[in-house]
Amino acid sequence: MSIEPTEFVDLGRSLVEESGGEPTLRTGVGRIYYGLFLGLRDALNVRARTREAHDDVATQLGRRTKRATAQKYRELKDLRELADYEPSEGQWDRKAVKALRLYEDIMEEVLRRKVI
Repeated sequence: MSIEPTEFVDLGRSLVEESGGEPTLRTGVGRIYYGLFLGLRDALNVRARTREAHDDVATQLGRRTKRATAQKYRELKDLRELADYEPSEGQWDRKAVKALRLYEDIMEEVLRRKVI
């Protein structure tokens, strides 16, 4: 059995919309980012399966869309890293909603440019 990247995003969205507290919101941000990353990695034919793959996705996204879209991707990645690695970081109700908005903005541009 395999999982589709959109299933990660759907789970993340439901966690953010549920707003069940900070751990739930942080987990939601992570799932939204990883769903987007995995989908874009495949669509952009990024072959790397290392940490560099995240930067490669951002670079390829910037080439195929507006630079601002790649910047939003990097901002979402930064939010994911804060969610996972910075336990003292607060305001996750606001940050989780921002992550979801960034995802939606990125996908709007990706679909408009027919990247996926």
